[in-house]
Amino acid sequence: MKKVLIVLSILLILISSTVYADLIIPDYKYEQQEVNNENVEVTICPSRGILFNAVHYMFFNSNYEYVYPISYNGTTYLPVRGLSSLLNEGITWDGKTNSVYIGEGEKDTSFCSETLGPITYPETKKVDAVLNKKITIIYKGNKKTFEDVNGTTVYPISYQGTTYLPVRAVSHLFGVDLSYNSSEDKVELHKAVDYGKPLGKSYDGAKISLSVFYIYREPNTLAEIDFELDKDTIFSAIDYPNGWSRIIYSDRILGWFETKYIIKPDSNANVEEKTAIGKDGEVLVDFIDLKKSQNSESETIDIMIHTDTFTVLDINPGGKWYKVQYGDEEGWIEYNPKYVTIMY
Repeated sequence: MKKVLIVLSILLILISSTVYADLIIPDYKYEQQEVNNENVEVTICPSRGILFNAVHYMFFNSNYEYVYPISYNGTTYLPVRGLSSLLNEGITWDGKTNSVYIGEGEKDTSFCSETLGPITYPETKKVDAVLNKKITIIYKGNKKTFEDVNGTTVYPISYQGTTYLPVRAVSHLFGVDLSYNSSEDKVELHKAVDYGKPLGKSYDGAKISLSVFYIYREPNTLAEIDFELDKDTIFSAIDYPNGWSRIIYSDRILGWFETKYIIKPDSNANVEEKTAIGKDGEVLVDFIDLKKSQNSESETIDIMIHTDTFTVLDINPGGKWYKVQYGDEEGWIEYNPKYVTIMY
């Protein structure tokens, strides 16, 4: 009898164990899917213009060597430090955690600079880089992923020890608008700037005291030129406290011109117009041709390079060509404030 009871007890225990085993919730361990970096071919684009508020910029790495935009799958990338300098925002790289902290850390504007842009660039070339999917992007304490205009996820790129981030995605975090001019291969970023209240109402009947009349997109002589008017043009203007004026012509607000070179209608009628003749000048770009005559197709006498100086001897009636003394030579240069500066 005892044997029977023992057998029954064992059967009951086994049955109970089987029933309750189905009720036990297993302790699942969710394994995070391993993300692997990807070797990709990207394009180095030295001639791709990067403009912020109409001014061209160049970029540097930690050794202050030139670095250039990278293009991959239709997205433009800039190095972390350069992008931080351009937007004047803290962007910190933490190598220990393989993380980029956007909007945090010290602001350092030394990794980019305003430039007129060199006339010659290194060639565009394709190189091998790493699509770095293991880098974590942190923005305001939260993990962030980037997307392109089509909603596709884009990742940081690593190339020669430098981390590159997508310009559009990062700039939008800081309220900076971005557009791409495909015909001129330019990425243009724009952020609204408060230039202060006008110093007064607009005035009519103004003219300039220079031989050329270039109107800039922004109040900066390094900004792109939007319009060129004849030097004898009569226009309206509104003065601002930053030393610049908004130019109004044919009922349109065109852009900016330096206030100090505007002759107002109520000023002394005998004001002597400023002239570059007799003034010294300096070359701002890599090089500029010294021509035999005031024509871009004429013979090149010499080549003037960056920081070379000259003296203006004469100006053609249109103000576009200056006759200059360059060392022992006399010749003509095509005047553009982006190429040369005159020391008034």
